[in-house]
Amino acid sequence: MKTKLALLGLLLAVLHGPLASAESSVEAVQQALKGLVEDESQIGSIAESPMPGVYEVEFRGHNYYVHTHGEYILIGRLYDYVRGIDLATAKSDSALHEYVVATPVADMVVMKPDEMKRYLTVFTDIDCGYCQLFHSEVPMLTQAGVEVRYLAYPRSGIGTSSYDKLVSVWCATDPPEAMTLAKLGNSIEDAICPNPVAQQYEGGQSAGISGTPTLILDDGTVIRGYVPYDRLLEMLDVAG
Repeated sequence: MKTKLALLGLLLAVLHGPLASAESSVEAVQQALKGLVEDESQIGSIAESPMPGVYEVEFRGHNYYVHTHGEYILIGRLYDYVRGIDLATAKSDSALHEYVVATPVADMVVMKPDEMKRYLTVFTDIDCGYCQLFHSEVPMLTQAGVEVRYLAYPRSGIGTSSYDKLVSVWCATDPPEAMTLAKLGNSIEDAICPNPVAQQYEGGQSAGISGTPTLILDDGTVIRGYVPYDRLLEMLDVAG
């Protein structure tokens, strides 16, 4: 029971003044949130959730669930305990899969097998230790017939050293080779060209990326973090 309560992660905040309405409504939620955030333009959509009186709010690419009453606001996550899912995570996973499906493979750095049986897409950062570990196991994945498609996600943001490295990879004569060299810590030639790195970073943020590597399997399954290649092969039902 304690574990389930801990998972809720709810934050109770007292506002400076009473809300216009005593109960939750889109207007009440919007007014309450304006008093809690510095930049209200970062508040996205506000919509009814499956639970009466609770509203789903998009904020900085993430989804939160909000209930207001009088001068109080409750902010947290909403769980469907029958299906055993976190609704915010499920929505983010769906958004990530939709983004990946809509992104042309030509805009990705692709590690190709001789014969593709399955594929997965990975949001990656050159300087991420677990991304480097994952990349060291890519040969085992491709040998088993799994194509690895990389999307760029410089965790430190646009215009940083990590961003510049990813741009150089995407603009290299041989992007897959440049990706491998960069992940090994070797220097690669600086290169600039029209590239999708910033677009992919912003797309990942909007879809709820919280870290790297983030893997999206071809069936839509989202894995947030490193998973050993042998486990991935099991999940993809591909023999190693």
